[in-house]
Amino acid sequence: MKFNIIVLALTTAVLANPIPAPDAGPAAAPEPNADPVPAPEPARPRLNTYFTA
Repeated sequence: MKFNIIVLALTTAVLANPIPAPDAGPAAAPEPNADPVPAPEPARPRLNTYFTA
């Protein structure tokens, strides 16, 4: 029982004081001349093989 209370107290303390995330520097910014991401090809329609005569 005492162990559960200790774990609950530690969990509450950690959740109440979260560690702040580091600031994203200029390295995280995208390059101005980055190639655009190509669009995925449209999906082909699946053939219905369950109800074929």
